[in-house]
Amino acid sequence: MRKILLAVDGSEHSDKAVQFVVDFCREHGPLEIHLLTVEPKPEGWQTHGMEAEAIKAQLKMHCHAVQQSAHALLQDAGLNAQAHFREGNAAETIVLEAGKLGCDVIVMGSRGLGAFSGITLGSVTRKVLHLAQTPVVCVK
Repeated sequence: MRKILLAVDGSEHSDKAVQFVVDFCREHGPLEIHLLTVEPKPEGWQTHGMEAEAIKAQLKMHCHAVQQSAHALLQDAGLNAQAHFREGNAAETIVLEAGKLGCDVIVMGSRGLGAFSGITLGSVTRKVLHLAQTPVVCVK
């Protein structure tokens, strides 16, 4: 494993996934870490009257805030990550970005901040497991 896509949403479960990566790196050496946050595309009523650049800036600011705890955990361990922010369907975007970046594995929490969670796994996690061609590590 050389490159990982670490999907985070600011939840407690995504912080546990970050800690898993930190522990893995301590034991096996550093990796190329791609930190990804995916936000749904805003609805028209949410952005009424906003310019495209303003919408993009707002998204980036929100994603940056979501990734703060992940960056803090990684920096405390002496690890760096490349931050990525995307809009779209979370599961599909996670899988697509992992492929584009040439990641060997996707690491994510077993549940996130979604309003409706699955019985055993979050719905995004389940969809990523279904769609991914690369291994997926779900951290409980």
